[in-house]
Amino acid sequence: MQNRKPALFQDRVRHDDVSRYALPDEAVARLGQGNVWDMAISPSGEYLAVGTPCGLWWYEFSTMSRVALWNLEAGGVARIAAVSFSPDGELIATGGYDGLVKVWDIPRGAPVSKMERWENHNQLLRQNEISRLAFSPDGQMLAVSGRRDYIVDILRPDTGETLAKINSEHQMEVRYCALTRPVAFSPDNLLIACASPDDANPSSEPTEECISVWDVSGSERVAYLTDYRDVLYSLAFSPCGRFLAAGGHRKGKAKLKVWSIGSWQLHRSHPDMGADRIIVSYSTGNVLCAAAVFDGKNTVEVWDVEHTENLYTLKNDGEIGAVHFAKGTQLVADCFHDFRVRTDENPHTRAFAHLHTGFAESLVFSSDEKTLASAHRGGGIRLWDVDVPSKAPRIFHPPGTGHRVYAPASGKIHATSRDENTVNVWEVGINTPLAQITLEKPPSYGAVAYSAKTQRLGCGDDNGTISVWEVPHGERRCTFTAHTTEIVNLVFSPNGKYLVSLANYGPDSRLWDIERGEEIPDFPGNRIEFVGFSPCSALIVGDTEKEILLWDVERCETRLTIPKPESWIHNGLWQMALAFSPCGRYFASAPWWELGMARVPVRLWRAATGEILATFRGHARDVAALAFSPEGSRLASGGCDGTILLWDITPYVESAHGTSLPDILPLTREDEGDAGVRDLGARLGGGRLSRF
Repeated sequence: MQNRKPALFQDRVRHDDVSRYALPDEAVARLGQGNVWDMAISPSGEYLAVGTPCGLWWYEFSTMSRVALWNLEAGGVARIAAVSFSPDGELIATGGYDGLVKVWDIPRGAPVSKMERWENHNQLLRQNEISRLAFSPDGQMLAVSGRRDYIVDILRPDTGETLAKINSEHQMEVRYCALTRPVAFSPDNLLIACASPDDANPSSEPTEECISVWDVSGSERVAYLTDYRDVLYSLAFSPCGRFLAAGGHRKGKAKLKVWSIGSWQLHRSHPDMGADRIIVSYSTGNVLCAAAVFDGKNTVEVWDVEHTENLYTLKNDGEIGAVHFAKGTQLVADCFHDFRVRTDENPHTRAFAHLHTGFAESLVFSSDEKTLASAHRGGGIRLWDVDVPSKAPRIFHPPGTGHRVYAPASGKIHATSRDENTVNVWEVGINTPLAQITLEKPPSYGAVAYSAKTQRLGCGDDNGTISVWEVPHGERRCTFTAHTTEIVNLVFSPNGKYLVSLANYGPDSRLWDIERGEEIPDFPGNRIEFVGFSPCSALIVGDTEKEILLWDVERCETRLTIPKPESWIHNGLWQMALAFSPCGRYFASAPWWELGMARVPVRLWRAATGEILATFRGHARDVAALAFSPEGSRLASGGCDGTILLWDITPYVESAHGTSLPDILPLTREDEGDAGVRDLGARLGGGRLSRF
């Protein structure tokens, strides 16, 4: 491939094209390039391929400049979770979390073969995610592992034909946890190493894994290495064929061990380094090296294992995501807003800015609509120029984790972050916190909310307790013993007078009157999983298993129910994100992604009737956050695919100028007197969904 540029590279992606590449209908722009799931350097060292939920990004490795985006699926969703080059660099294999494996001819940019992996077809548990791909040294075999079972398929790359199936006796095991399950071929193409459960005590949620070595025909297990017993993260045979090395994945306790091939005796066990992930890699000279990732310290240490020497350390100011370590010398790390690269040819760490992000957990527009602020899983806040979406965002990265952004007050966007027992409140762009609240114990992840209107902070812990603080004075206003399990989310009403808490197991959500310091008992929280407040704080839109409902906060009763179609109920389609428009006449919803769903639907509803006005499809994974622009002309959706899509909703909504309160189903005296009338949508003929 060194002398032949791939066909699809001829139309190079320029910087100003990124935000509009392959946009779905009615989308204005795409912010971000998708989160990084896997990376691979071509054998020639010329290219870096980066797998994301929205496609396969190509970079020139020497300069880390974008070359192309391969959108490998019809409809614009590729969902690439695993990437591997063939030894000659002519082919590339991609695997998705939808269970699809494809092999591509790189120079022609054309598919060669395809295989669908349906070992455990459970939609709700997403059983088909691909974990790792590996070509054999001769390029004649491709090994495929899954994240939720121990089966390894060995395929013929040019046809997709299954040559062998490893660990097939574990085909029906259900795996609730998704793990990285590496595979590796021996240099003579005769053996394959992979993760296996403990034969004596197989578990549906393993905390310990063993290593099995099979002949590539799958007919004989050559070795079963029970002295490993760790969550496996990486495997590598030495080029000389004498050793097998393994690295683990365990919070602060990842192991590194080496066995002699043939005798299968433990050759060496590296002293505990306190790492969370260990990636083992042999150099061409048979020197074993390892990249040890310390997630809590945001650090990668590269070691010469043979000589117990720390070669260098890479530090980052934020979370370190995917790490690719090959040939004992090539390191690429996804570090929040840039790639960090180090090779033998360039022995100094180089940083290259990129637009790959973790998924946006909260979104908010500035008052003037010129900026969209997004807080991301993994930390940090990005400030996007809405008028120039191709422009790299400004980064605001205050200390701490669990960042959230909140609706502007007095034209200013606010944010919160957590640092052990301390919660900080920030004005976005100012590096000194507005307030620091110290708690008796750390809040649960996601269980922090701030009301800029009233300057109140709510915090929930894993015992189900909520504390509400007056931020200007640093005083606790009230405490609620809210739930019996961990609190996972808190939502303030826009006026700051009400707070909804959601527990980890349920549905179990509760509504609290902060002014009175008491629970509102009539709230149907035993049915509601997700919520959103109307701008006037008078209504709550809530999602239940069988319907979406609008609940009147003041009257403590349901104003409208929208029954879900049977297909939604059957597939467990909870609406993960809900948001009202600024005028209150409309709301938006988006569900979890489920197997078989090409793109996640973002729906725009008329609040008065429960009518679906539009359905926008663009995200490859769950949509975690929704936000309307202040003028109500655009809707932003933040997906777990690491992208934010801006949608033009003007064709579907009426002008909201001059409207301050929602025009929705006012109750009459007749309504109040009829205790049986609760489903007003059905009475008006608007509560049933007419199109999907």
